Amino acid sequence: MAVLARWWMIFSRISTMPWMCLQAAIEQILQEDDALKQESRLLKWQTLKNSELLNVSFIGTLIASACTGSIQWSSLQTAHWIVSAAWYGTLVFSLMSVMVAFYLSILLSNFSINPSGPKLLLQTLHRSGNKRKARWGSLFALQLPLMLLSYSLIAYVIGLAVMVVQPLWSEPWGDKSLIAIFFLIFLTLSIGGFGAVCQFIYVQCEEVLEVE
Repeated sequence: MAVLARWWMIFSRISTMPWMCLQAAIEQILQEDDALKQESRLLKWQTLKNSELLNVSFIGTLIASACTGSIQWSSLQTAHWIVSAAWYGTLVFSLMSVMVAFYLSILLSNFSINPSGPKLLLQTLHRSGNKRKARWGSLFALQLPLMLLSYSLIAYVIGLAVMVVQPLWSEPWGDKSLIAIFFLIFLTLSIGGFGAVCQFIYVQCEEVLEVE
């Protein structure tokens, strides 16, 4: 049971990335007792978060452009309906990630120029009944752009996988079948690499993500 519980914890953390990383960073700031150090760490986190939101906006735009081009492929006419559904989902997720990141970037800029910005931001981040714990609504809002971006990539890969692998069961054996086999090999290697990185983040670096 302990092994299953640990694997479930890892799965839940992967499926909700970067929720745990964000929660750990914010609660480490909230639990800082020295006011000057707390404000310094908060401002540093705010700068890094702004940079992250800019990257999300840029990458989300690229994904939306790539997906728009993919939807126009002639091969989509004969592909399984899951391909179109996944790619339209990719388009929605990526565009929404750009929009949400844009609004959050504006919000953080307002905190930066407000004389009481650090104090107001801390009030926004912590729970009303516990100043050392992060507010769930704030965590959700702040991690949503990256979550949407991650889900858009997953949806695109699912659609691409179905399109490439479809000849294995719908057409006679040929070049497309060989392409599908090689694609599955590359996909397996990629998923394995992703799993190794997640294991490094959530197992090897577990202490960094721990909070009181």
